[in-house]
Amino acid sequence: MASMQSPEITNYGDNVYSRPHWVPQPSSATAVSRKPVPYQSIDTPASGTDQDDELKGKSEPEGPPRQSKWGITWQAPALCLTTYVSGVAIAVGNHVYFTRLDGNPYENVVWVGRYGLAMALIVKTCFATSILICYEQVVWMGLKHKESGTSIRAIDALFGATYQVVSLFYYSMWIQHPLAAIMITLRWLLPIMSIVAPTTLTVQSRGTVAYQACQVPTLNFSAPDYNRLYLGNGEPSSGTYLADLAFQDYTGNGWNPSPLALNIATLTGYLGEPVGYTSPCGNNCSYSVSYDAALWRCSDRDPQDINAPWEIDNTTSAPWASYNVERPVAYTSTFQYVSMASSETGRIWIGHLVRKDASNIPNATFWDQYDVEAFSCDGYNSTVSLRQGFLNGRQDTPIVENIEYGRIVNWTTGRSWAYENNVTDIDLGRHQTVYSILAGLFEGTVNFEGRSGKLFASDTSVLNMPAFLKPNVVTAQGGNGQIEEIKDSIKGLAEQLSLNYSISMLSYSDLGVRSLVTANCTVTTFNNVWKYDQRNLIIAYAIGTVVALVSLVVGAIALSKNGLVSEISFSQVVATTRNPELDKMMQGNSLGRSDLKPRRLYGQKLRFGELKEQDSALSASGAAHAGFGRPENVGPIRRQGYYI
Repeated sequence: MASMQSPEITNYGDNVYSRPHWVPQPSSATAVSRKPVPYQSIDTPASGTDQDDELKGKSEPEGPPRQSKWGITWQAPALCLTTYVSGVAIAVGNHVYFTRLDGNPYENVVWVGRYGLAMALIVKTCFATSILICYEQVVWMGLKHKESGTSIRAIDALFGATYQVVSLFYYSMWIQHPLAAIMITLRWLLPIMSIVAPTTLTVQSRGTVAYQACQVPTLNFSAPDYNRLYLGNGEPSSGTYLADLAFQDYTGNGWNPSPLALNIATLTGYLGEPVGYTSPCGNNCSYSVSYDAALWRCSDRDPQDINAPWEIDNTTSAPWASYNVERPVAYTSTFQYVSMASSETGRIWIGHLVRKDASNIPNATFWDQYDVEAFSCDGYNSTVSLRQGFLNGRQDTPIVENIEYGRIVNWTTGRSWAYENNVTDIDLGRHQTVYSILAGLFEGTVNFEGRSGKLFASDTSVLNMPAFLKPNVVTAQGGNGQIEEIKDSIKGLAEQLSLNYSISMLSYSDLGVRSLVTANCTVTTFNNVWKYDQRNLIIAYAIGTVVALVSLVVGAIALSKNGLVSEISFSQVVATTRNPELDKMMQGNSLGRSDLKPRRLYGQKLRFGELKEQDSALSASGAAHAGFGRPENVGPIRRQGYYI
């Protein structure tokens, strides 16, 4: 019948502990007695066994115990210096690479980005490796020389901070080993450098300027009279018809605006800006050109001027005057706007009500609430110098460089005046037609009908030009909706309209007064090029270089004090924790749980040094055992001491 094996008893110092959860099982062999592992010199060969038998402790004890070696090996310092120098070299290479790309065409986008990112990551990795090696030396220096010891929680944080950032949040590490905590924190911040570095190379659009001759539109009011040219025997049999601004009736005594000229004026007034046209010199260019124009020049007038076509009565509450005055327009309380051209002088008069703030005036009269803007405009034979630009094929707002006003020309000017001033009939007729067209946009009246709450325009187009109106600031009474109100000052807008009309003529290639002239065009070609912001890259890499260099210095000092190269690795943990005191302390935690039980163990302080309680056989050999233990049970490491 099989025998039953009793639970095995293991001695730990003076106490006897039974191995828990041992279940007796039948066994056909007797229990094997345990033998202590003898100390054996590394230089003494095992007799009759191979190296595996030696590690298993089966060789006979011969010679002194195996000694731990002192001295600084070359591998770790060489790796530390090599990675640091490599990081600096690649950082410089990254700067040189980006510098050579700066200003060059935007090409190989994918590979340039990959190269930049790869170099930044390599620099970060090199500096991180160098700092980590130095950090390990600083950690072991602190564990050896801190006489009060280091708590297990802080040791866990020091070891774990190399691979998990959560360890940085254990305050015990910062209190007990601040230098090591700072070093490993900076190592975790190094990826910021690898993020900043690639972003210093961006793309921007750079323009290259060239000058070339090009054909641009201009206006010549002295151009041939195409209406006369195409009549009778002079009419061509084929070709493009060119419309003129004006044409004469069958009597030849007057000029009338052409439909095209009227359409251009209406469209310009409605848009509030010149009609655009296609660039004659490419997508991105500009040029200057001078052309003939019929422009208005306006002056402020006294609303009660005797030459004005209205009369204002200040004795009543009516805004303008009574019905029975002998003026072309007798203003009543309903009129808001009046414009009329003088048949004697050719001058156009414009007047309109301007609302004033009378909220602080009790019992305010009509004239406390309103004023009148009055001005008149005369037509001038002018020359306009214009700078026109185009960006990405779209026309920019024209820039007026100069306006040279010549003589006053209006529809009262006759042929005798034209003959005396060497002006052709068609030139005079075109100017007079333009003034007539512009006056037609303004002439007329606007009155407010109180019962309907609406403005009514008679003849004038001023309410059809948004540039002259306020943006919905007045609402009608009785739910009739919004009504228009003319802006407080429109004198400058009237002058601008005459200028915009002349610029709009440049857009119509079938207009007789439009022609092409050679101008010096500035052509800009935009190309995407690399843009390198070296300041940010230098700052990022300089910070990483300085941090790694300081870590090198600190690590060298720690290495000198330690007298040997240390690592934070499993083998180091095994080699430094062979202590019966720790075995007893950690009883119940051998399965590797993430939390120690009882939790007060985290507060237990340990120090790495020479264990004061040594094995008698070890002491007899003259050797000592170094490892972790309670600070009171551990002494300092003796430099060049004999340790197993």
